[in-house]
Amino acid sequence: MPGRFYGRRELQGSLVVDSEALIYGVVEDIEVEEGQVKLKVTDRGQVKGLVPASEIADIAEGPRMVVVLKAPREAAYRGLEARAKRIRDAIGKLAIAPGRVLGKVAEVVVAPGEAGIRVEPEGSKVLLWMKLIRDLRQKSSKLAAKLESKIDPYRKPRLAGEEAEQAAKLLEEAGLKELAEQYSETPEHIDIPWSKVAKVGDVVLVRWPP
Repeated sequence: MPGRFYGRRELQGSLVVDSEALIYGVVEDIEVEEGQVKLKVTDRGQVKGLVPASEIADIAEGPRMVVVLKAPREAAYRGLEARAKRIRDAIGKLAIAPGRVLGKVAEVVVAPGEAGIRVEPEGSKVLLWMKLIRDLRQKSSKLAAKLESKIDPYRKPRLAGEEAEQAAKLLEEAGLKELAEQYSETPEHIDIPWSKVAKVGDVVLVRWPP
């Protein structure tokens, strides 16, 4: 049973990561070729490949969407063999769980009998931009459309850091300053047992929650 579906606007610019946790490129478009729906993936402005929808393992939501592939496409492109995960290699890298971008790995932690990694969400607060826009449409579709034209909620459903600050400024200018606080959440760090870390490459793929 597939999960949520995503359109071109939502996926454009999303990071694409292969099964070895290596970055393959970014989503440029969704195309139909030879009867198949495929993601057009680019790297530094050049077309890297067309990925069939059947090769998508997961789509993780966060300040930046991440598409995870079933196959080791980037590993094959670089000519790399699968390698064992090393905990020191995880520090500073983006941690991705099924359906969710967790944040960056900040440090190694320990508990009785096991080591783990601590993931800090990016930005001190996260603004639930998609939820805010959806709720605002019920009150003022014109105002919601104006805000949506500045920051696309389909591509960026959750905002953190500078993007959250930009959105807060837009809300203040629109006389909706209070919404920035109402639709913000302050996520806590997440400690993940090393046994739940699946792959460490350019990013960290984790099986979380357990």
